[in-house]
Amino acid sequence: MRRAFPVVSILLAVVLGVSAVLLATGTGRSSARQRAAADVSAPDQLSGSSDAALAALQHHLALQPKDSAGWASLAAAYVARARLTSEPTYYPKADAAVQQSLRLQADGNVPGMVASAALHAARHDFSGALASAQKAVAAAPDSADAYLVEVDALEELGRYAEAERAAERADDLRPGVSTFSRLSYLAELRGDIPAARRLMTMALDDATLADDKAFAHVHLGALDRQTGDLAGAEREYAASLQAEPGYVPAMAAQAQALGARGKVDQAVALYEQVVTKMPLAEYLLAYGELLDSVGRHQQAQVQYAVVKASAQLARANGVDADLEVAHYEADHGSPAAALQVARAEWDRRHCILSADALGWALHAAGRDREAVPYLLQATALGTKDARVLYHLGTAQIGAGQKAAGKRTLQRALALEPTFSPLYAPAARRALSSLGA
Repeated sequence: MRRAFPVVSILLAVVLGVSAVLLATGTGRSSARQRAAADVSAPDQLSGSSDAALAALQHHLALQPKDSAGWASLAAAYVARARLTSEPTYYPKADAAVQQSLRLQADGNVPGMVASAALHAARHDFSGALASAQKAVAAAPDSADAYLVEVDALEELGRYAEAERAAERADDLRPGVSTFSRLSYLAELRGDIPAARRLMTMALDDATLADDKAFAHVHLGALDRQTGDLAGAEREYAASLQAEPGYVPAMAAQAQALGARGKVDQAVALYEQVVTKMPLAEYLLAYGELLDSVGRHQQAQVQYAVVKASAQLARANGVDADLEVAHYEADHGSPAAALQVARAEWDRRHCILSADALGWALHAAGRDREAVPYLLQATALGTKDARVLYHLGTAQIGAGQKAAGKRTLQRALALEPTFSPLYAPAARRALSSLGA
């Protein structure tokens, strides 16, 4: 599982805070220390990285083209815009703005370094993100924002203990939504759902922006689903949409819950809205699998085709989409293609996500004995993820480890009985064939 932290106030807090200072003053003369310490709640006017905010930044830079912090802010706004719209063509624009910021101020440019780290992370270049984040930490060891981008990179690279230390350091410097949500996710990865819930509730209590409140409710709902509490999850999704109407992650989660309830027509109608607003691979795949599960195979293929097209567009704009492509190919496309991209992703980073992708690709290629060790790595932290357990159990059975596979599939269904409209029923069929 991957968590996308709230764009404005969490991922890019410092550089968007700089924008708020610039737009409010029009001078660009605040000190580097003041800019780096900009309050996370400052950029209300930039919430959502609107066209007006981008235009205001561009106007400011037309007047003061040598403002390195302003260019970092513009880069951050482009990254935020790309994430909010699923439009990767903003990333080359962000890259150009980052490079201009760093050309103008090569040394001690913390906003530029943080913006660079955020851009690398958005493009799934997590080694590059870590390098930029560590430069920011070295330049400003009292900057919480520098540590926050370091946390994200370390976690995606599978360096979880280091990520936890960096998150705790950021929390010491500036406790709040940004740190509580990251510490919650790290607890979730360890399978400590009570701690994850407590920390995400702290994030919710601390939130002032609608986006942050909506984010926290969605992830509290995800924690409910991981313990089989579908009704509790639905309440959180409704609360998320009350906090921010039209919040796409909440709409997608609601659609998934409706599908789990068997309310297929309602789920389909909501998924249509979701993928129109934000055609992310995870939403397209979830929608396609719901359609497949009720026999609407041609409609499902339309969604899967968009996944491939989106991945191609992402690559054209410097985004590594191998993880998403690996899952698509393993489940709905070419096992050979799945194995190729999953192995490339594993070579770049050894995290539980890449271990799961490679293990499942090996299973799809009929190489279950090789798959099992990777899938065991994917579950090694204790993460409560029913789909990953399904992957492991299926591969164990394929490798001849039927007793272990049976236990693993039972764990998956006990954890979340409706984890997938396609694969939860497949798990039940597999158990039935084993006499369970």
